[in-house]
Amino acid sequence: MKGAQVNRKPKLYIEITRNYDWPYPEFVNRYVRQNMDVQFLYGNDVNLLSRAMRNDMFQDCDIAVSCVVPVTAEMMDLSPRLKLICGFGAGYDQIDVEAATRRGIPVINGRGCNRTAVAELIVGMMIMLSRNLLAVTKSMQNNIWHTSIGREIHGRTLGIIGMGNVGCELARICKNAFNMNVLVNDIHINEEAREKYGVKYTDLETLFSESDYISINVPYSTSTVRLVNRERLNMMKRDAFIINTSRGGVLDERALYNAIKNGRIAGAGLDVFEQEPYEENIFADFPNVITTTHCGGNTPESIKHIGDTLGREIELVLSGKNPENNIVNPEVFDNPLWLERLHFDR
Repeated sequence: MKGAQVNRKPKLYIEITRNYDWPYPEFVNRYVRQNMDVQFLYGNDVNLLSRAMRNDMFQDCDIAVSCVVPVTAEMMDLSPRLKLICGFGAGYDQIDVEAATRRGIPVINGRGCNRTAVAELIVGMMIMLSRNLLAVTKSMQNNIWHTSIGREIHGRTLGIIGMGNVGCELARICKNAFNMNVLVNDIHINEEAREKYGVKYTDLETLFSESDYISINVPYSTSTVRLVNRERLNMMKRDAFIINTSRGGVLDERALYNAIKNGRIAGAGLDVFEQEPYEENIFADFPNVITTTHCGGNTPESIKHIGDTLGREIELVLSGKNPENNIVNPEVFDNPLWLERLHFDR
């Protein structure tokens, strides 16, 4: 990588959605004030731009930030200076991480920054489902006074699939506030969480068969596709609820639809879907299914936390240092191309 221009302004490609920019415009404005070359795109408007226009925005950038628009290998090849790709959120499935690693480009994300927001949404769904609040609210909106008998979540059993940041926060809330028994399934054992909250690690079969509420909190990967399928749904208690705030592809939606339609389980809370936005909400007629628009982390507090976390790593890289936190592909630092990219233009 030769022939770099002297005193060239860093170029940043930043794509986030309107609902992320609105509560925290400072994430973008800080780079504008520093007179950097900022190519800004709302992910909501991506279809208004041709691929050629998007590629022109991305070309020769030093830093790329993506929220929903894919960052492909083809795009990476347009930017030999690209030193860092940031996923603005906890997920990063819109980024071709393998392609980035081969090219010596670190990928980071905002994992952990929305843990409180997502965990609180899960608890809210648990309470709504337990007290039939969706059905009662719809009745009241239609001027129908219909008394409902619900149940308490206090002292019941919660199953958490995936004991990452959100899973740990959920366990803390449910143990301390509701004295729930917490079963956990994860490929790694979090000794701190086990010590603090008294969670019990177990296999998936036990978790599905003994839990009153199940929360899915694993990332989307080849090993988690349709992790929750018809077979596992059939293991659940008939009065149990399942909640998914991770990624839509982790849960087989058609199998869930059939389980609820046939009364096999009591209901569900879904913040994520296999297709987003979907063409048709197949759960729309079920009074015992809560569906939300992938908004688990959408609070001003979590958005600011994500922006500040990514911002610190961006500043490190632009100053010629390695990123330090939330690195998705740490093996990239063994690739000699990483140092070439880091010191390009220097």
